Amino acid sequence: MSGLTINLEQLSNLSKINLLTTSTNKLNGHIDISKFTGLTEFTCASSGITNFIANDNIQSFRLTSNDLSAFPNVDSLTELLSCSINENNTTDFLPSLSANTKLKTFEIVSNNFNGTLPSFSANNAIETIDVSLNSLDGTISPLSSKPNLKKFAVKNNSFTGNIPALSGAPNLEFADFRNNSFTGDIPALTANANLAQFYTNGNNNLSGFIPSLSACPLLRNFNISINGLSGSIHDFNLTPELQTYHVFRNNLTGRLPTLSAAPNAITFDFNENYLTGPIPSLSGLTKLKLLNLNNNALSGRFPEISDLNKLEFLRFNANTRLGNSGIIGDIPDVANSPNLQTLDIASNSLTGWNGTTWPSLSFFNLQCQNNNLTTETVDNLLSALDATDLTSPMYLDNGTVRTRRANVGGSNASPTGGASNVSKVSLEAKGWLVTI
Repeated sequence: MSGLTINLEQLSNLSKINLLTTSTNKLNGHIDISKFTGLTEFTCASSGITNFIANDNIQSFRLTSNDLSAFPNVDSLTELLSCSINENNTTDFLPSLSANTKLKTFEIVSNNFNGTLPSFSANNAIETIDVSLNSLDGTISPLSSKPNLKKFAVKNNSFTGNIPALSGAPNLEFADFRNNSFTGDIPALTANANLAQFYTNGNNNLSGFIPSLSACPLLRNFNISINGLSGSIHDFNLTPELQTYHVFRNNLTGRLPTLSAAPNAITFDFNENYLTGPIPSLSGLTKLKLLNLNNNALSGRFPEISDLNKLEFLRFNANTRLGNSGIIGDIPDVANSPNLQTLDIASNSLTGWNGTTWPSLSFFNLQCQNNNLTTETVDNLLSALDATDLTSPMYLDNGTVRTRRANVGGSNASPTGGASNVSKVSLEAKGWLVTI
């Protein structure tokens, strides 16, 4: 873009500039708006600009998908309310922000910024801090005196030390610490009554007890997976809005809470803990898509499946920890789960199946090996699968190709006729991988 002449006197009343470039008007080089004294908002997206100089009265600037070589100088921008720098590739360091006392939004997502995170000690009006997907490191200061902060996201960086205390941000709604190198305890959440989403999973190494969520009635999404946390799971009656709950690969103990107390639940993932006792009723969980109870020490019979019509993945494989014999009784009847894709119930003490049909045309994976099934049960399972028009390969919505599998081997009885079983042969002719 060249040959553009701007008369500053004619633009003296200009308050906003929004530059959305295309392949035919690609900007590059420096942008200097310091002479536009009345300008309060500036946006530039998808250009080649390498440097941005603001005027002292700017209140908001957004620089997305550019080629910035450095963080803009904000030391004199005392009126600044919002700073958004996303999808650039600068390796610069972040400013202190001590002069920007009115700042409400600080968003620098998907860049390559280095160094440490500002303390935000002078930014008590701040509402959003999102520095996700950068190369920041070091420790993070406690969030003290941040009454307006609603979002704090630092995922996909290299932060170390403890997750900062959150008690100084009583209106916090979203906290994301995923994919860093945090250690130590998860801070108390007893002062965060508005918390709706909380994430610490991925590449952290947290220890101590799972935090109490009794003061978080609005909680919807909670993920503390792949850490070393201990303690028991909270009463879901205290978080009735819960939708996704991931606590897999920790050291949690005790019994499962009443799952039906969270009627909006979509995902429950309790895999690889040390949970004991029976599996509670699943009645009323009409939105549930995934229930993963693998690798615990749960016992008793699996509850009746009556209204789980959205269920896609059901797993309670290998509930044999702590010397437990696993789930007993019958394989669940999944006739009322028309969207089921995976039933993984291997390595328990199951003995039978009272079902007659396999309802789901999306189904691709049955794992029931290493149980105590009879020959008749194995025959019935294979016959029911064969009677449904399930041919391989299976194409999922994202284009992934899945080979359909049925593993009924291990300590189970073989089907009648063994490898020449009519249903087994028929399924393999359709492209199934059948293991007995």
